[in-house]
Amino acid sequence: MTFRNIGYSQIAVVAIENETHAQVLNNNDTTENVNITLQIHETYVMEGMFDMTGTYIRASAKVFVLTGNSKDKTPHSVGGSDSFHVCLVPYSHWGRQYYSFPPFNMTSWIAVKIMSWESKNITVVQWRNGTQVSSSTFEPNLTFEISKDLGKIESPKYISAIQFAEPTSSKNVEDNADALSMFLIPSFAQFIRKYTVFPVFDISDVKNKATYYINLVLPLGGRTTDLYINNKTRIWQVVGSYSDGSTVVRFQLLPGDNLLENRGHFNITAVVSASHEGLCYTFSLS
Repeated sequence: MTFRNIGYSQIAVVAIENETHAQVLNNNDTTENVNITLQIHETYVMEGMFDMTGTYIRASAKVFVLTGNSKDKTPHSVGGSDSFHVCLVPYSHWGRQYYSFPPFNMTSWIAVKIMSWESKNITVVQWRNGTQVSSSTFEPNLTFEISKDLGKIESPKYISAIQFAEPTSSKNVEDNADALSMFLIPSFAQFIRKYTVFPVFDISDVKNKATYYINLVLPLGGRTTDLYINNKTRIWQVVGSYSDGSTVVRFQLLPGDNLLENRGHFNITAVVSASHEGLCYTFSLS
């Protein structure tokens, strides 16, 4: 795969297969180019870089790519150094349609950031309960939309959407920045048709202490009995629904769970959340 950075200051590459050969390439400074070989679920982190012209990652097998910096972790200006846990967000393909997700144990408010490669403003429509609730013109890569409710986001141009969730009722994120969860919403272009392997990120001490959940959008007519985690059916909890009949289901992952398989004739999107000491770190599956 090839990934183009948009000027973030941290990049992490996570392998999901053994003997994955990867390159991190920097346009402006070739001395920072890195060649690495990763084993399954091994993470490589590159910090302190900033390249607005693009950093590229090429890999011999499918990998997870996470990027982030402090300027992207809240909809307001927050000082201080980069926070690795809070800021890193999985790279995603661009798409035109997205579902917003209910974050684990975070119901106070949700912010959605729209990013675009377009040089001019784009119009994004949000739908809820079959009704158009907003039609907003966004400046590329700058504007946030605040919403408490689940919604469907549509754009005539390709966009990516990052969702933020604040576990408190206060929108003064300067007071609660460390509790902010951020993840890239999987678009319709990222439907999981058959199966996906996902790593439990080995970041600090979160891996062994966190509680992991998987949130999944099940389309109308889809059945949880067709969903297998590590070759077993599980009991899913319904936590939300959309106007098109889709529902959001959730399951608490068990130790060793790392394979989601869809044996039905429908498509799904999903995110995984790790809850630890009042914080929630989330990444999307594709």
